[in-house]
Amino acid sequence: MTTNHIDQLTEWWNEATPGIPKKGDTYIEDERHRGRSFRIVEAATDHKYGFDNIRILSRAPKPKPAWHDAPAVIATYRDERGMVSGAWVREGKPGYWEGPEGDVVASEALEDVVPLIEAKVTDEMVERVLDVLHAWNDTYPAGIGTKLAAAALGLETE
Repeated sequence: MTTNHIDQLTEWWNEATPGIPKKGDTYIEDERHRGRSFRIVEAATDHKYGFDNIRILSRAPKPKPAWHDAPAVIATYRDERGMVSGAWVREGKPGYWEGPEGDVVASEALEDVVPLIEAKVTDEMVERVLDVLHAWNDTYPAGIGTKLAAAALGLETE
């Protein structure tokens, strides 16, 4: 190991932030009991306690919410004027949504988000319904699989 490498690790240690590492964070550990040595670690789990020999180099990126790629969502937005709930559609810029009153807000500002999906009955759904009913022997009326799948999705059948 060269002196430059040790100096670089010492610099990282001095610039790192004290704190408790969470899963995915990169931290530097000063292993004083082995002499002045450092090691860089990516946290595999959340740590429960902070130690004076650990400092955080970088936080793990926040995962995208499950509704991140949805074209529209039902959500609530709160600000100093009150609360707006309703359908929000993706605005032109990534991560922004346009609401029922024309408000454009960032994804992080929305609460109680439920993605809206395009619901349609597929042949695979109908086959699955008929399999569950054991209806391949024609004991049920024609079209029952489609009607049951549509009802389960809350779709209008007429």
